Amino acid sequence: DFLAGSIQKIALNSPWTIPIIYLGFGAGLAIFMFVGFVKGLPLEIEEAASIDALSAKTHIPLTELTGIPFPVERTEYVSYWENLAEIQYFGGSESLCYRKSQGTEDNSGDCNVYDREETAKVGENSVTLKGTDEGFTLAVWTDGGYAYSISLTTPLSQDGFQTFLEENFG
Repeated sequence: DFLAGSIQKIALNSPWTIPIIYLGFGAGLAIFMFVGFVKGLPLEIEEAASIDALSAKTHIPLTELTGIPFPVERTEYVSYWENLAEIQYFGGSESLCYRKSQGTEDNSGDCNVYDREETAKVGENSVTLKGTDEGFTLAVWTDGGYAYSISLTTPLSQDGFQTFLEENFG
């Protein structure tokens, strides 16, 4: 009787107060859960000042790429969870993303389905080239200890991609 009487005294027994109660409790719970989720996200994505700083952060040996098929205006170095190094080269509307990580899993982050897939031999490694009839925009491979990927915004021919890879990894 006490609870029923209290509810009547503060007028919580009308249909109009139910949404207010749900919003009050629901919003608080949603905020509580969202804050917990955000606090659980890893803070291990860090930009590095140079290739040497990126290599030191990830403990992955790295070298700058040469023969990039466009004039490079800007370069960014990023470490993901200290086990994946990413170097992005930008020039105008074009970009090239080079990733190297420990292990043998595909590290490209690319889930697209491609019309065309070819295999190229670069040094001792078999490189999978992916693209369309216009050319290839993705290369993925492993050397047994590290996984590599290169993605481009502008397609390259198979010969052009192979020449670029041989110049840098052959």
